[in-house]
Amino acid sequence: MNRVKMDMGKEAVILHTRKFKEGGLFGFFGRQMFEVMAALEENYVVPEPEAKPVPPARLKSLSRMAAAVQEEPDDNDELVEEIQEMKSLMEEMMNQIEHQRDGKNYPAQVQKILQQLLDREVEEK
Repeated sequence: MNRVKMDMGKEAVILHTRKFKEGGLFGFFGRQMFEVMAALEENYVVPEPEAKPVPPARLKSLSRMAAAVQEEPDDNDELVEEIQEMKSLMEEMMNQIEHQRDGKNYPAQVQKILQQLLDREVEEK
């Protein structure tokens, strides 16, 4: 009933109320529900709720936060550079993983010699 007054204003008139249970098993364990019928005058305008004023202490903290956000320099170049570094490291790691999957865990010098042999059409076993 208080909710009707909050939603429709203090001028609302409650015409009818009804209490019943919804759900449950054979009338047990159901939720108790209320049905309320209310009315207003036709020309009555529901007043808008008033905005609560913000306390001065809160305003100061908000203004400090806004100033801090505005003062931060743009570090986009540094971020882009760092992302590029991370991307190259990820590619390097993926290449290493790919070589390990192929079973070619040879040192760089051995891989170089192996490549020379493959270039000369020596079959790999």
